[in-house]
Formats: sequence, structure tokens, C-alpha cells
Amino acid sequence: MNEDLDMTPQMEFFRDIDNYVLINNDIYRKQFSNPDQLNPTSITKTMFMQKFGFSQEDFLSLREFDGWTNEPEHFNYREDVGAMWNLYNKIDINTEAGDWSTLKQLWHHTYGKNSVEEDQTEELYDYHTVMLKWPKQIQQARILYSHTQGTAKSAVARIEQEIFKENYVKLRDSELSGDFNMLYCRSLLIHLDEPYFGQPASMERKLRDMITATTMNMRKMKTDHVPVPFYGKFIFTTNDSNFMPINPGDRRYWIREVPPIAEENKDAKFLDRCIKEIPHYLHYLLHEREMKHKESADVTFWLPYESITKSNAFKKMVKDSESELDQSAREIIENWFMSHPKEQDVYFRLKDLKQIVANEMQVRFDSISSKELTVFLRDKNKIEAPDRTTRPTKKMKILTADIDKVPGKWWRAERKNFQVDVKDLIFTDVRL
Repeated sequence: MNEDLDMTPQMEFFRDIDNYVLINNDIYRKQFSNPDQLNPTSITKTMFMQKFGFSQEDFLSLREFDGWTNEPEHFNYREDVGAMWNLYNKIDINTEAGDWSTLKQLWHHTYGKNSVEEDQTEELYDYHTVMLKWPKQIQQARILYSHTQGTAKSAVARIEQEIFKENYVKLRDSELSGDFNMLYCRSLLIHLDEPYFGQPASMERKLRDMITATTMNMRKMKTDHVPVPFYGKFIFTTNDSNFMPINPGDRRYWIREVPPIAEENKDAKFLDRCIKEIPHYLHYLLHEREMKHKESADVTFWLPYESITKSNAFKKMVKDSESELDQSAREIIENWFMSHPKEQDVYFRLKDLKQIVANEMQVRFDSISSKELTVFLRDKNKIEAPDRTTRPTKKMKILTADIDKVPGKWWRAERKNFQVDVKDLIFTDVRL
């Protein structure tokens, strides 16, 4: 019997020399289920020759590459870039004019105007357009927060998974903090659902670096660390408003609070309809819509910082992730501005603020850390630390009025960094 007649499509695939490459002296095979992607595990030369029936001549004829790179491209994809193998996965961007009203409902529910947030759907459309056209562009990490279930925030990540296919990865927090990163270092979209970090401050520092990183050391088991380009964009979906600390002046995070879906609007087939409308939505982004922000806002991010952090959830997460000392200091300064609605700045000495904080927290003065208070003012709120001793002028408004003639190193807090908007107070009342 002719052996070729008995071969299954999978066996034929495994015995096709064009489905193998040699990278850094290791043999890799394309995946039968997705020939546009390499299997991450190499095979030995013995298996290549004995199991799959290749010869020494076949081995010598393998396409050979010097190493790995990561070149995201959706419209002119190359599986090899120079002498390097492209880790990025090829995807088909299918577009077709048509109705995408169900998807629009999802975008307006999560990024449109609602009971707690202003409308930012145009920014989301820009975000998606940039990911499609210019995937190398650094973008803010998005956090979709809700304090209840049934808000459809995870549906956003699910739709984006359908768009970017194998270039999306959903991680557990332990995988992000682990020793090996082959799972996500080549991904364009990295999704963490309900993350819980054992060391939140340490993980926030790592994420802060990753959001703006352009390279990453690819770490695989039993191999040396290899630097590769990194273009990952993060999306977090969470019910926890303090899963990691966020500084008030941080430009890296775009945070939205998502309201629950009304019972009468819940639909078991909603997600399926959204997925079917993806080609129509992509056609709108790529061929019909004019971008709101036509150029990058600065040398780092495309979307302007001012339009991203104007969200109720951003302010809420900043406050919820603050230490008790930070919260007390912030409330003291905010309350002063609320009591003096026409004033734009206020001055104080560090030791005076420290005493007020100690009184508010009902603790001893020497238990308040001057260093932590300085970090709160200088690093978290971008207040320039005074470098010399001066006597306050009559025009200066002092946080503690009875010491307005005492020389010292005077800090200056501005209303724009501490003012509590009236609408925020209204929102808080509604939720309570």
C-alpha cells in the first residue's frame, strides 16, 4: 500500500520541510492549527530526522535565523524581519461597511457618558485606531472598574481579543510577576482580570516601567535572556478600587468606572452580536471616521493626558489606594480650598502640615513620617520642594493662619491639584 495515501493532513503537515525553521540552532515547527504561528517549544534534531523522516540534507536546507524580533504589523505583515524571526502573529483585519449598533451600545455603556463618568468614546475610537494602524505607538494602560458584577467590562477585552486574535493574552497576576515572560512579551494586548498583587507597590513600579517600555528581555525556560522589542498595551478589569497604588499625577492610566447593566437590558446573545459586527466597526474606524486626535499628544502617548485622567474612577482609585497619612494630608488641603473658594494656592511649612495631620489622625507628632509626607507632596502631587528659608509675604495665604509671620521653608499647593469638584460630591451622595 502506498504510504502517502494513508497520511492524515496533520502527518503531511509535519513532514513538510517548509513548516520548519532553524533559530539560534534550535528547530521550531509551525503549528498545525495555525500555520502563521510557531510552536513555542523547539524539537531536537533527532526527532526531526527520526520521527518525521527528514535527512541531513533537509536539515541543512532549513531556513535559518539569527534570533527573535517583535514586529507588529496588520497590513504588511512579515514573518521574518531581516535575519530575525517575527514573534508577532499574523492576523486578518476584515472590514466591511455595515451596521455596528450593538457594538456601539457596548462602547457607549463603558466609555460614554453615564451616571459617574463623562463621554470618552471618541478617545476609545482613537485608541483602537492607533492599535490597528500604528501598533508600535505607546498607549496608556486602561482600567475598567466597577464595584458590582454585570457591567460588561470584560466584554470590552473579549471584543478586542476577537480583533487582535493570538496577539491578545489573558494573564493571571502570578504569571505577570513570574520568572518567564514568553507568554506575553510578544503580545499587543495584555489583559489582567481581577488582579491581586501580593506586593502592590512593587508590581505598580514594574507595570509603570512596562507601559512605556520599548524593549523587554524575553525569558524562556532553559534559555538565555534575549532582548526583543515590546509593544504591549494593558487592560485591567476589576471590582477592586485599590488593587495597586496610583499617583494623582500619573499619565500612564486611563481609568473608567462602569455602571451595571439594567436588568431589562441584559441579553444572553449580546456578545455574539457584538462579535459579528466587528468587521463593520473596523470599517468605520479605518475608512469612514476622522480621528479626534490626529497626532500624538507628546513624545510618549497619543491621547492627551488631560482628556484621559478626567474621570471619576481615576480620582477614586487615587484616593482609595492612598495611605492613611496621604488621605489625611489631601483632605486637609482640599478642605482648605473648599473653605476659600476664591483662592488658587495656599502655603505651609512641612512641620505645620505634619502637626495638623497628627491631630487629624489622633497620633503623636513624631509618629508622622516627614519623608512619607514629602513624597506625597513632591512626588505624588508634583509640588516643588522649597530649597531656602523665607518669610511669607502679606499676599500669601497660609494653611495655618497663626504662624503667618514665621520664617521657614514654605511649600505651595495649587487648587488645580487638590480641588474637589461639586459633581464628585454629588456622585458620592448618589452611590451612598
